Amino acid sequence: MESAPLNVLFTNVSISRLLPWHLAESVKRRCRGWRAPDPVPLGPPIEQIAANLRRLQAWLDIYDRPDPLPGKATKVAAAQFAYDCVLAEACHALDVSESLSETRGFEHEAERLRVQVALVDAGLVLKAAHATG
Repeated sequence: MESAPLNVLFTNVSISRLLPWHLAESVKRRCRGWRAPDPVPLGPPIEQIAANLRRLQAWLDIYDRPDPLPGKATKVAAAQFAYDCVLAEACHALDVSESLSETRGFEHEAERLRVQVALVDAGLVLKAAHATG
């Protein structure tokens, strides 16, 4: 409450009626210079989160090919875990509910799809636009 300007606290009362003129002038000068602090982001920019999701999805698309790849199962599991973590981060940034860490198996796959649709509905672009020409 200390940081609120007095003109907000006393909207209908002239401050010069409450205080002697020299104190009233001092308070008016302080109130004119007061402004709310700039908001501080709590995480990375949403553009960076979206880029990370697209990059991880590209890796998952590569791993989805039938080509043999040494350590493929481990790489798929690691990329999928990272993708889910970044999906959760995007959900927190866009205030979308998610329960990816609380589900397993088919429920987890369904939750991942639900979260992807909710993020797209919130305006996040998950698929990179391919240039045609």
